[in-house]
Amino acid sequence: MIGVLNFINANLTSILTRSKEFAMMQSIGMTRRQLRSMLMYEGLYYSFGTCVLSLAFGTIFSLLIVKPFCGLLWFFSYQFILRPLLIVLPFLVVLGALIPLVLYALTDKQSIVERLQEAE
Repeated sequence: MIGVLNFINANLTSILTRSKEFAMMQSIGMTRRQLRSMLMYEGLYYSFGTCVLSLAFGTIFSLLIVKPFCGLLWFFSYQFILRPLLIVLPFLVVLGALIPLVLYALTDKQSIVERLQEAE
């Protein structure tokens, strides 16, 4: 939950700080559809990067740190289970595509001229 809220916060901050950039791109011919697809792909890149890094670092951390630590204590048992992470990752990818689109739709209420003037 904290990770999802952090992702929403990072995307919202990115969209708000780049609103002038988006308005300039639209003023020279970029359509709303192109801008939305750009934001969606950006969110997907973040999601896929998170998936790859989570799998890599989670596996390395589990095998190199957690497993030896559990071997030191007789009352711990160790099992390497990857299934919960693999179940959650598709949801992360879907959220990575949808959250930027929803946030852009919520922040894109003004015309291009108003957004360009507001940023000056």
